[in-house]
Amino acid sequence: MFGRNRKDEGSIQRKWIGGDREAWLRYEWHGSDARLYGACLVALAKACGDEWNTLSEGEQKGVVEFFAATRPTRQGTYVEALDYRIGLGPGLKRTGGKMLAALEADPEAAEIMMRRLEAGL
Repeated sequence: MFGRNRKDEGSIQRKWIGGDREAWLRYEWHGSDARLYGACLVALAKACGDEWNTLSEGEQKGVVEFFAATRPTRQGTYVEALDYRIGLGPGLKRTGGKMLAALEADPEAAEIMMRRLEAGL
């Protein structure tokens, strides 16, 4: 809706969707997980508005982790965060709790879910 269609962004972006995470991280975020997660945190806080503050730190972490797994672009992080928030639907608190529970209960399953998000499945 608000964001760009990643499939139409050209061959470089298509390469990152299913490609090597480390190469994408170097290209978009200068190889820095801290930059990636910091930008995702700020963008999601803005996109979610006051509702963001209702989440516990752990729930925020879950939402940020899953959003980061979608491989947002450096220039489009905020717009992509808006799209992501809309896609989560109503009940951010409940959704954040589910994401946190997935990360804590079965890190291996959470990793599989994040890989599926990265692959666009």
